Amino acid sequence: MNSWHRLRRCPIHLHISTLAVLLVLILGGSLGIYNYHQTRQLINSASGDYLEQLRLNVELEFQRSYAPVAQTVNLLLQTKLTTAGNMSARLRSLPLLAAALENRPELTALEVGYANGDFFIVRVMNDDHMRDVFSAPRQAVYAVDNIRFARSPRRIQRLFFDENLVPLGPSEYLPTEYDPRKRGWFELAVEGRGEGKLTDPYLYFFIRKVGVTYTQINTVEAAVIAGDISLDMLAKSVQQQRISPNSHLLILDNKQQVLAYNRSDNLISSATDNEVKLKTLAELQHPLMSQVSHLPDGTDKMFSVSFQGETWQGQLKTLTPIPEAEFQLLLLTPENDLLAEAYRIRKEGGVIILALLLIALPLTWLMTRRLALPLVDLIEHGREIKRFKFNNRFSDTGIAEVDDLHHVMDEMQHSFDDLFGLLKRTTAYPDSKVRAGYVCSELQRLVQCDGVMIYLARDEQDLTLAAGHFPGLRAAQYLETVIPLQLDSLLSRVYLSAGTLEGPLSAEDPLVIGGLKAHFNCEMCMLAVPLLNVKGAAVGVMALLAPLDQDTCVEKLSFCEALAGFLGSILLPERSRDKPVIRRRLTSG
Repeated sequence: MNSWHRLRRCPIHLHISTLAVLLVLILGGSLGIYNYHQTRQLINSASGDYLEQLRLNVELEFQRSYAPVAQTVNLLLQTKLTTAGNMSARLRSLPLLAAALENRPELTALEVGYANGDFFIVRVMNDDHMRDVFSAPRQAVYAVDNIRFARSPRRIQRLFFDENLVPLGPSEYLPTEYDPRKRGWFELAVEGRGEGKLTDPYLYFFIRKVGVTYTQINTVEAAVIAGDISLDMLAKSVQQQRISPNSHLLILDNKQQVLAYNRSDNLISSATDNEVKLKTLAELQHPLMSQVSHLPDGTDKMFSVSFQGETWQGQLKTLTPIPEAEFQLLLLTPENDLLAEAYRIRKEGGVIILALLLIALPLTWLMTRRLALPLVDLIEHGREIKRFKFNNRFSDTGIAEVDDLHHVMDEMQHSFDDLFGLLKRTTAYPDSKVRAGYVCSELQRLVQCDGVMIYLARDEQDLTLAAGHFPGLRAAQYLETVIPLQLDSLLSRVYLSAGTLEGPLSAEDPLVIGGLKAHFNCEMCMLAVPLLNVKGAAVGVMALLAPLDQDTCVEKLSFCEALAGFLGSILLPERSRDKPVIRRRLTSG
């Protein structure tokens, strides 16, 4: 309880500072929380659109990259390459094949398989693996292989070309048993009867990479043209997509095998010349992939999953970048990435609130100190008055309430000073009549009224004039010396009731005191205060005259009432102070 009491008695600047800081915290915190929730709600409502746009961008990029592969193969089917019977004739199409490979970086090679067993292929030397496999010269950009099936023994004729299609050295001849007609891509094209087909992933015979091949047959010439797309090129294409840093992007085939994954290149489970098996989602050894492994079923869908206390938004979308080929795109994005803007706004809002608080603290402290210092001076002023020292003076502080309080205390100080000065000077006069005259003149000066009269009760019947003061008038000469108490006058009523009364001078009996009104130019009001002795009994009346339309000054009236008790004791002669004074009240009749 004492601690709470001490807390409540903290200086005012601490109270105001605390209140200001609390207001800043409450308003700033409320605004920050409101902005965060509104932003989160806005982003949540837009997250579906954002995810769909992200998926659409990936799909369009994938379509842009791989759809032209089918167009390229179809275009080559219309050239003389399908009927070229030897190496020289086939090399005439090399510029066209090189341009197609340059414009379609997704392609690893373009090849032609002939019905007689001949084979012609142009490969791009685009990485160290390809250079090592073929022992290619440093300047080599393309490697061309040609197989003539009719020749015995069967062999490969190989040439390397630079970027300008200039041969790099003589042809190399290597023995081989390769027959394109026994390869899956050739057989699939024959089954397609002129329609483009995409193989399942398989192991390329020469480069020992896993990939897929888009293949199509010219039904007239029975020549098959195909384009190889290795999985590492597909993975590279996926990894280049612009998605959030924490997102997962995967390409699945129709067997739910992972063809490409933006976070891993190790997607081959097993590979032989006869069969290649790729990893499924559950075999990627990632907890999130295992959790969503049951979702791909060949249909498009949007979903959300909870993983390690975080919500992930996902989409499955069917892609058909190449005719007769169907992939599924799986995109998983953490909600925090989608709400990153909301978190940024919340963080910036917190920084702004903290900055406002840091700015508000010193400003509030300075302002409250400015308020508190005049109050401290005011307290010291009150203590000086308490010690009866009335020489303090104050200048305006600019704070209306504090200045008003200063002025009130100054007036109180002056009232005390006037009261004590009057009492001190009054007791200096030994004669009671002179003393009463001095009191009238000083009281008129202090109260700023038009006249003051003092009547004392010398006996039980009458009020006797002790003194009167009317500056600039000779009205005091026309005052009644004795006023009988039995007459109905304001003075007698005040005396008998021992209470302050006021009324118009014109209402008074002309034989008593009403004759004074002839000496004033306006209607006058008379304010009468009883003079009391130490026992609280009325011993006289003090009357003040002021214009009737002038507001009565409460402070001056209080001053007169405070003075009346003392005057009642000092104005009566010594012999009359001990005589009992009998109060009488007017009765009807």
